[in-house]
Amino acid sequence: MRTATNSGEVCAVRDKIIRIAKGKDTGGIEAQALDAISALKDLMAAWDAQAGIINPMGAEPKVAWFWSDEANSFRKSYAKTVGAEATERVFEFAKCYLIGYAFAVRTKIHKQLLTQYTGYRHTLAVLPGTVCLDATGAIDGVQQISRWRTQEKVPRADYRNLAIKVLPEFDKGKYPGTFYNSRKNRDAYAAWAKSIITDHMSASEGLVVCKLKLIEGGHLPAWPIDDPRRDDDQHKTGFRVEHGSKRLCILNWGTGIGQNHWKSARSVVLFDLHILPREAVMAKVQGLLDIHARHPWAPSANHRGLNNEKDLRVRAIEDGHIMRHVAQMGLRGNARHLDRNGVCGEQEILFCGDWDRLRPYVDKLFPRCRVVDMTGWKPETREDRFLALMAPGIVSTSAGCPHPIGPKDAAETLGVAWKDFKREVWNAPAVQQALAKVLKYQAGRGRGNVSAFIRL
Repeated sequence: MRTATNSGEVCAVRDKIIRIAKGKDTGGIEAQALDAISALKDLMAAWDAQAGIINPMGAEPKVAWFWSDEANSFRKSYAKTVGAEATERVFEFAKCYLIGYAFAVRTKIHKQLLTQYTGYRHTLAVLPGTVCLDATGAIDGVQQISRWRTQEKVPRADYRNLAIKVLPEFDKGKYPGTFYNSRKNRDAYAAWAKSIITDHMSASEGLVVCKLKLIEGGHLPAWPIDDPRRDDDQHKTGFRVEHGSKRLCILNWGTGIGQNHWKSARSVVLFDLHILPREAVMAKVQGLLDIHARHPWAPSANHRGLNNEKDLRVRAIEDGHIMRHVAQMGLRGNARHLDRNGVCGEQEILFCGDWDRLRPYVDKLFPRCRVVDMTGWKPETREDRFLALMAPGIVSTSAGCPHPIGPKDAAETLGVAWKDFKREVWNAPAVQQALAKVLKYQAGRGRGNVSAFIRL
């Protein structure tokens, strides 16, 4: 169980409790709740201001109230008044902090620092004797449990028939963390992704893995939001998404692991990487190291200790999660077929993400695979298509004569509205730089006069 809150939410809950406690008995649960929430607010402020060991300043005894029966009674009585969801988050965080499972993460969003306080508790039964066998054991390593046994070396798969084509990553600007929040950005990314599939996917059937927001927003596949096929998740089963002559299955990161529905696919396209939120990584690191919230190494809000991006322990957990999903989703296709010698079937992976992060692990994930560097590729733009369309006619046209292809014909060929052609295509910097000294745009004014490109 994981819960997260922030100082603004704690202050909002405290303000509502102040109004509730006004005029109530000083020894009642309302006054006790006010003392506890005030102590929690002071404690969080102290935590935010320093790193290392937290000085409780006498606040913890009051915060311990959140574990009491009175706290449960208060939640039942005033959940609607205070706000059920906010009360749940704040109360659960306080309880997690008291048992040592809590941390703070400060994130910079648009030049503003936002501190998020996260608490977590183990709610699953721990059963002794459990053994986890997983396909990503090559990443995690093997732990010898019985020392008296001889560990046999497990043969590894041979991925000599797997080609990884590394394509350029989409430029998400200064704030990649919030890139997908904008529909305009998602539209641009989806158009770029479709050009990648059209130009580089060699197989007729392929599996595409992308961010969930591209699917939920109706970008990939380009089906309407109310299309009944979305309700049945038809884009996830079989190859039912048509893209030109290709048939695709589109999944989001985090789904499809362990399934064999797409093992006939000769192409797998991976857009971006499956990166965990920073607070989830911190919870894993703190839990694995069994660090108490008041430990000197505990993650703090000002990017010291475990919260430092350069900390090898944090980086190892982040990279481990990413590589597990790359290995799992990259091998959903024909590479799952291994012959008697452990050699995989023919398949290609088109990777469009952070190659610098994936590169150090490629040989470990896919031994003997072939890597094809295509990072210099750029998608063909509308301006490129226009220049290619005009080039043959320029050579055959004499000075002072109109080009055989007129503006209206060019607009129709490019799929651009006639009223937008001059502004969006002809006046584009790339077109002007290439044709300004060769052609001029002559507008046809009056009835029967047609616009034309005149050779200079």
